[in-house]
Amino acid sequence: MPWQKMHWRSIKTAYSNSPFFLYYGEFFLPSFEKKQQFLVDFNTSLLKTIFLILKEEKRITLTDQFEKTVNKKTDQRILSGKKNPPSQSRFPEYTQVFSPTHGFIPDLSIIDLIFNLGPEARPYLEHFQHP
Repeated sequence: MPWQKMHWRSIKTAYSNSPFFLYYGEFFLPSFEKKQQFLVDFNTSLLKTIFLILKEEKRITLTDQFEKTVNKKTDQRILSGKKNPPSQSRFPEYTQVFSPTHGFIPDLSIIDLIFNLGPEARPYLEHFQHP
């Protein structure tokens, strides 16, 4: 089975009981059904879907090569990974599919936020832009 279909099946299994999966899942499905030659194309497709759902007007631009330093832009690559884990107190809790067994897991994923909060996902994120 192609990896994209397997990945979608895993997402569906994990989130089919979430409050907004039925509505927002159909937005994501085309990205998982379309065979992409490059991973960057798949990721770009998902980003566009996320921006559409969040009603965020962002332009995605790609570079021709890796840029170690980014001029005149905010480089947020340092936010990923274990070097700078997010403060758990920063994230207001919301009900997640597996909250009863695992408790609240902050900063899980954008699809977790969308499938569990639906139209409230954007206001939740805006909280962090204007603390």
